[in-house]
Amino acid sequence: MQVIYGGRDYRDARRPPLVEGDAIELFADGWDDAGYKTTFRVSCRIDGKPLELGMIRLLVDGAKTTRDALNPLLSR
Repeated sequence: MQVIYGGRDYRDARRPPLVEGDAIELFADGWDDAGYKTTFRVSCRIDGKPLELGMIRLLVDGAKTTRDALNPLLSR
């Protein structure tokens, strides 16, 4: 299973992941929790079927906004 962050907005979270096969894609949400923006909506596909997972919070060490820490990795 692949876990990816494609830089897509949370409003796209109802779309399937960008990659083929079993995958989880994280979509950055702008929710501000006491100055931290760590919420991601999740799109998941297992055995070709969508699975509702809701949201997760992901904090990157040294970053108050996780998507700002992940976005530079998109250009690699």
